[in-house]
Amino acid sequence: MYMENKVWTFGDSFTEGTLCNYSEWEREPDMYDTQQWGVKTRNFYKKYPGHKNWTTRIAEHLDLELMNRGSSGDSSDGIFNSVIKNASNFKKGDWVFILDSNPIRFMGINESKKIVETINMEESYTLFDGEGWKYTMNGLLEGLSKLKPNQWKFWDNTTIGKETKAKLLIDYASEFILNYPNIWSQYHIEKFSNLVLFLNNMGVNAYFTWSGLWNSRYFGGDLKFDQGGYIFKTIYDEFYWGDDHFGYEGNIQFFEYLKHKIGEKQFVNPTEWEDMESIKKLMDKKRDLL
Repeated sequence: MYMENKVWTFGDSFTEGTLCNYSEWEREPDMYDTQQWGVKTRNFYKKYPGHKNWTTRIAEHLDLELMNRGSSGDSSDGIFNSVIKNASNFKKGDWVFILDSNPIRFMGINESKKIVETINMEESYTLFDGEGWKYTMNGLLEGLSKLKPNQWKFWDNTTIGKETKAKLLIDYASEFILNYPNIWSQYHIEKFSNLVLFLNNMGVNAYFTWSGLWNSRYFGGDLKFDQGGYIFKTIYDEFYWGDDHFGYEGNIQFFEYLKHKIGEKQFVNPTEWEDMESIKKLMDKKRDLL
């Protein structure tokens, strides 16, 4: 029996479609009327009715059903695990697009749930109850350090207690991750590259794209989301609010970049981390044609 092929997409919020997910707005319109960021997001959709994320665009381009497995806040290891979890459903001729995440997200124990899952040091909602932080890594560590023990909801008070566990995690992240972002990145790049090679050998059209193209600040870059200069236009670039997630034009630009990779059969493109400037020049040329 013939089974139609599908498009599978894996990644974090850049894949799931944070702040640019039209279906979210349609599903929960009241939320976008009561929250400040939501009102601005609603105005985004009024300006661009029927907006489509890059995931939808690539599926329509290939004329296949979309299976979006992106999960906001996920780590590279979490994304890798998601691909493996779904791999038994891949068929020869399917298309798989994988985006990794930044190294400040890593796997750890969630004692309250008794499971191993992503610890997202970048997002306050993952670890804390209502406590925010500055949009810099130093600000993140400073903010974490000031939190009271009862604000941590990720761990229980057994053995050494929440506060000690929180400090241990902060020390680990600052000493062994933030000091070596490129080493961690290469570790994940190698894993995803090998996975993509394996999938292509099995007859699946698999592509990996490095998150450093839009998360350069985690890899020694000096870009900040409110200063422009990103390869793919951000929501902030387009509306002067929000963050570095792909905006309306950014989603189109990233879609065009994936089309380029498909045309060149760049299943894994080392230029992304070896010569990012050439990617920027490529997209500048394509931007002029859009």
